[in-house]
Amino acid sequence: MRYEYVKRFIGFVCSLAILSGCTTSQSESFQDEPLSENHKKIFIGESHYKRGNSVYFSDTEIKNADSATFQLLDGYGYYAKDKNHVYFEAKLIRKADPETFEHLEYPYSKDKNYVYFQEILIRRANPETFKHLRYAYSKDKNYVYRHEKRIEDADPDSFQSLSGNYAKDKNYAYYLTKILKGADTDTFQLLVEPYAKDKDFIYIGGKRIKGSDPDTFQLLYRGYSKDKNFVYYGINKIDDADLDSFEVFIADYAKDKNAVYSRGEIIEEADLDSFEVLVGFYAKDKNYVYRFGKIVEGEDPETFKP
Repeated sequence: MRYEYVKRFIGFVCSLAILSGCTTSQSESFQDEPLSENHKKIFIGESHYKRGNSVYFSDTEIKNADSATFQLLDGYGYYAKDKNHVYFEAKLIRKADPETFEHLEYPYSKDKNYVYFQEILIRRANPETFKHLRYAYSKDKNYVYRHEKRIEDADPDSFQSLSGNYAKDKNYAYYLTKILKGADTDTFQLLVEPYAKDKDFIYIGGKRIKGSDPDTFQLLYRGYSKDKNFVYYGINKIDDADLDSFEVFIADYAKDKNAVYSRGEIIEEADLDSFEVLVGFYAKDKNYVYRFGKIVEGEDPETFKP
């Protein structure tokens, strides 16, 4: 019985060796075969390459591209053209004229007829007077744009780009493409994204912080701020927070002489005297372990390690 088992085992090992040899032999024979011309990658810059009659951007085929006349138009590989079309990365820029096309400051381009944001045509933009301003804004003699969208009622002559999201002209202040109703354009200024202010209000993400005082407003840390009257988390006032003792920690935790907070909300169970902030959004006190301000069930604060 034992003899039969050994004999079968030896036969199994020999079979594996034979199969391994066949596989190795076949693999070596495949490796020895040179790639055909249709399978070779011929790189054009860092992101584009040709293979056979096709052109690729980062392994995405550029549909209908003419390999023979395909060429890059900038040193970064964003724009390219052939005898028929113009491309942004792997995308066709519809209506673009290859003969007169030119790339401007990224991500804008133009030809004799149109202006483009990446591969998107900016409707009504004038290619002769088009100008990229700072950040996300641009203008021509008639209109102002954010990316490919026209800002209604904006004044091109007085328009100022303050950041990627805020702007103003002689009439209005703007967040993205929307007018900030009631904003004082003369005193409107950027603080630090996403905050701005005028003589009357503080704004975050284009929304007023109700009750805020622009003259005494201070940015703290991790979304917290305060003025002479209140403490805020984002756009929301933190009721009953103590201004003088309020301090902010990492991971959205804060405390004052009365309470501990996570993302602007009081942690009702937290012990003020023993509370400490750990890493990875964890915190603990003598009674509990917390993550994102919520009790982590089953953890012992004396032995817990994040």
